[in-house]
Amino acid sequence: MKNYFLLAFLFATQLLLAQSKDKKIFLDSLWNQTNEGNHKYYRITTDYYLNKKGYQITDFYLNGQIKNQGSYEDKDGNGRIGQHKEYYSSGRLKTEKNYAADNRPSGPFNSFYENGNKEIEGEYVKIKTDVVEEHSILKVISYWDENGTQRIIEGNGTMIEKSEKETSRGKLVNGFKEGTWIGTNPSKKVQFVDKYESGIFIAGVSKDSTNTEFGYLEINKMPAFKTGLMDFYKYVGKNFNKPDTETIKGKLITEFTIGTEGQIQDVKIIKGLRKDLDIEAIRLIMSTDNSWNPGEYRGIKTEIKNTFPIVIDIKVN
Repeated sequence: MKNYFLLAFLFATQLLLAQSKDKKIFLDSLWNQTNEGNHKYYRITTDYYLNKKGYQITDFYLNGQIKNQGSYEDKDGNGRIGQHKEYYSSGRLKTEKNYAADNRPSGPFNSFYENGNKEIEGEYVKIKTDVVEEHSILKVISYWDENGTQRIIEGNGTMIEKSEKETSRGKLVNGFKEGTWIGTNPSKKVQFVDKYESGIFIAGVSKDSTNTEFGYLEINKMPAFKTGLMDFYKYVGKNFNKPDTETIKGKLITEFTIGTEGQIQDVKIIKGLRKDLDIEAIRLIMSTDNSWNPGEYRGIKTEIKNTFPIVIDIKVN
């Protein structure tokens, strides 16, 4: 009996040690880290606390079904490696995509409807638009509608493209978007018309709920610190008031929204380090109010939520 309990104890200890190598975090609808209870997804990074080359990361829906699964270069989810799969909340496969060494999609791509029918069969190819800029573009070989009727054959035909928020329709020539694509985003009450040449987005015009028109050269434009991102990093490093009488090392994560006029809104701490340092981080982020150019969606200024980590490393001899 003693041996039985000893073996059981050793097995339980080994199991706990194995579990402690993984890390679980909670994510909101925009994939920003948040607190448990406010989350829409959660993420488990296998062997997070081990130093290794490449990490397996799996994202889950609230119902416990896998949403995304694949390997990354680092433990924080930077740099996709190899094949990645996305699933519906029902557990059915949604997409499978491959990533090259430059972290861009490359090679075979397949997508499926939630009813299990095939949607797209294609491949990601690299296209240079000039000497410097290179794009990874999806070349569609075959496309079927939700009822199983093939609409794209050998890269040619008309296609309806759907994402979580947008639906658009247009023509494919030799596998690439060509000419005018018309679409809507019901959640933002936006209609748009985009122009493509050989799969490359050229320009677009959108209309908001008031029928006001906006021209744009970028579909999504992220907020930008007015004097440049490096200046923002320098500002944080220079103006963060740190105690100089004790050794502190760690990372806190802030979350804040940049409004349509570049104002700072809804600053909060997602991962705290210590109360006084958390308060200082909030003060510092708020001090950059109106120092940002707002983000845009199809030429329309829009609020965008951001997360920003601050690393504290104070050494006192």
